Amino acid sequence: MNPCTANNSEFAEKAMAPHQFSATYEQRKRALIAEVARGEHTARAPYGAQSQRHRHRAQSPNAARNLSWKIAAAVAAMCVALPMGAYAAANHEQLFGELLGTSARTSTPAQTYTYDKGDGVEHTATIPSHEYVDADLNSAEALLGSCMLPESQTIQAGSRTITVNAAVRSENAMLVAYTLEDDSSAPTLYWDERTNATKGARFQENAQLRWDYRTSAQLAKPNSVSATVEGELSTEPGSTVPALAADAEAASELPPADKANDAAKAAADLGDVPIGSSIYVDPQRSTNGVLYCYEYLVFPDGIPEGESLAMVIGWSDGALSDVSQASQTQTVDLSGLPVVPATTFTSDSGAQLSLSPLGLTLNMSNGLGLDDSAAKDPGSIAAITLKLANGETYTVFDSAQNMENTMYAMGSGTNFGMNFNRLVDPADVKAVEVSVKDGATVTLS
Repeated sequence: MNPCTANNSEFAEKAMAPHQFSATYEQRKRALIAEVARGEHTARAPYGAQSQRHRHRAQSPNAARNLSWKIAAAVAAMCVALPMGAYAAANHEQLFGELLGTSARTSTPAQTYTYDKGDGVEHTATIPSHEYVDADLNSAEALLGSCMLPESQTIQAGSRTITVNAAVRSENAMLVAYTLEDDSSAPTLYWDERTNATKGARFQENAQLRWDYRTSAQLAKPNSVSATVEGELSTEPGSTVPALAADAEAASELPPADKANDAAKAAADLGDVPIGSSIYVDPQRSTNGVLYCYEYLVFPDGIPEGESLAMVIGWSDGALSDVSQASQTQTVDLSGLPVVPATTFTSDSGAQLSLSPLGLTLNMSNGLGLDDSAAKDPGSIAAITLKLANGETYTVFDSAQNMENTMYAMGSGTNFGMNFNRLVDPADVKAVEVSVKDGATVTLS
């Protein structure tokens, strides 16, 4: 079904709600048609293909000819920019607001709370502050629009349904947005405000539905446990910690830097690329029966463009400890996603990192003054700050200030990767400052 020509009866036949185009889309469509009527329109790239500062208009001496044909062409040009899925390009702005903006979350200050480990001693922990900013929708479309999953994919997993609405990735990070129509009598995920502010939603211990992410090495071993790690691992490689009561959750919480390499160790045992992730659940839109989820994945060792990559979904009538135990599985193939380009930043001392609009990966083995042991411990990094060309700064995280503006972070060997909690245009980044625990700061540009 073509979303540009479908009428409401077509949507009704497919049990879909009529598509509501965004106000921005409608405004640009009207402006484009008006340009044709004034004889100003010439061929241009689809909306979002260029940044705002590079967009321009050429005059055409013959623009007044065949006016009706050009009006039709103008409307068609707007439609060409729409992928053939339920989430068309006109809805990218909604997705970008949810994945990278403030549509699904609000900033929070640092919070200290107490919990009981079961040892009769009262313990305290501090959740870092999180600062979210509105997504620049034009920049998001220009940087990511052409790399988005072209259409949504729905998996019917027994009585539950997962619809993957969007996915976009770089070589070291990926964002996935999906809805889970769950069985409220046997919930799949445990989540609350604390999980959203820390390590993300967890699979319930008796979950009948699970999913993970696999590359070619893991896809070749369908009965093995995936190397995907959500938040943290237990001491057994490849097994995730199930969701528990709030106090037990608090007792197991550790900063990403303190636990990140567990994922790499598990992946090495499996002969696969380590993939870590955190699931954020939209608290405003989600209900007991339907969860709106945004998953942030990091693979510090990199997954090149074209490499086999899939979201593997498994379900069963009984409880599953991992996807390998599922009686039925289906996959969402993510291999065809174009890789969002990244920019390499280096320092005079030889430090190096890769920065994309989704996140950054730092190689800690050179230029930071760290010995071999410290270079394998992401906890050696005290702070990372982006210096922007407009004079502003973006503090990615600062452990001394209890500030955490990543969605997930993990290490693998001497690589330390993380998702940003906002959109970053690498062209707007003048320098990156990396501070290590001894107070030394290295500037990469």
